[in-house]
Amino acid sequence: MNRHHLFILVLLLLAVNVHAGLWDSVTNLPGDIAHSLLDSIKQIVVDFVTPLLDLAKNFITSNPDTLHYQAHWQAVVTLISAFYLLIFLAVGFKFVVGSYDEVQRTEAKEWAKKALLIVILCNASLLLYTLLLNIGSAVSLYLWNSSYEQMFQLQNLSVLNLFLLAFFAIAVLAALVTLFIRYLLVLVSIMVFPIGLFLYFVPFTQSFGKIILNTLAVVILLQFFDVLVLVASSLLLNEFSNAAQMQLLAPTIGFLLVAATNILLLKFAVMKAAMDSGTNVAITSVIQRITPAPANPQTKLGEFA
Repeated sequence: MNRHHLFILVLLLLAVNVHAGLWDSVTNLPGDIAHSLLDSIKQIVVDFVTPLLDLAKNFITSNPDTLHYQAHWQAVVTLISAFYLLIFLAVGFKFVVGSYDEVQRTEAKEWAKKALLIVILCNASLLLYTLLLNIGSAVSLYLWNSSYEQMFQLQNLSVLNLFLLAFFAIAVLAALVTLFIRYLLVLVSIMVFPIGLFLYFVPFTQSFGKIILNTLAVVILLQFFDVLVLVASSLLLNEFSNAAQMQLLAPTIGFLLVAATNILLLKFAVMKAAMDSGTNVAITSVIQRITPAPANPQTKLGEFA
């Protein structure tokens, strides 16, 4: 009988323990579901950010190969070359009409020099543009160091705070958009650069040429400023390497500053272009440049006597 009582007692104890464990599992179920859902969202964000980091790194540390777009550049230069004859005709006309005036002859010589520069520089514009891009890339890569690549190789992102992780993803996406715009402008500039050179050396369109060339200079220099911002952010990351939250906060600040820098510089280029384009060139001033005025105009009847 004692054995039966003991057996029943053991079964009761087991039932109580199973019930307690089941109750704990049920009460902890909402928390476990929330934790699993949070981890899933974090992993989705991490999977979204990882390829964006690789793409942003490529945009910052490299430039397109201009020689792949030589055919497009050649089409633009061929179109510009159709105006060479008009320029030389205008120079010859100015020599003939202004031959009696030393000032006009000097100005005609300047026009002839600029016409020769147009022919030379427009045909060499692809090489010049490639050289400028290579110089910009060389200076940027000189500042870049393999240790700074930790900005693009963040580990264990999924264990960090979801809010910081989402903020980091937004910063990377914003920087990537501006980097893509800069990369696209670099490609377009391959065809626009010879047009800017042509307009710059034509006297009455020089202001428009300055607008194009200044804008292209800003586009090329963006890479340098982006690298400077990321180098500073990487130094901040190394300075606070022991702080877990700084491992994500420093890159977030860096990519936000990259986006802000690109937006401000592009806005500056557009605003400066808009202000410079306000210098309207009147048709009369263009005619005055081509047609010389009399050296000593006679305005009184007595002067004809």
